Amino acid sequence: MGNGLFYESNEVHFYFYLDVCFLGKMEHDIDISHASLTPFGPPLRMLEGVERKARENIRAFLSARSYSLPNTELPESEIPRNIVFSWNFK
Repeated sequence: MGNGLFYESNEVHFYFYLDVCFLGKMEHDIDISHASLTPFGPPLRMLEGVERKARENIRAFLSARSYSLPNTELPESEIPRNIVFSWNFK
């Protein structure tokens, strides 16, 4: 698992983990690969509507580039080219 961040809304809260794939000096993709209730815990169970809203909120947050990642340094001007959710919910 890569960088861990915390998500919280009125419906759900969880940790999610993302990996950054650099495609050049100013381009990168982000893959959200795992989500759990506890740090590094088992995969999260989430209702479809709640998951869809969480994806939308996470995508908007990561697209804004108003964040930092604990394990990866991103240039201030850099916005992800693509955000992919490969996480699996049971």
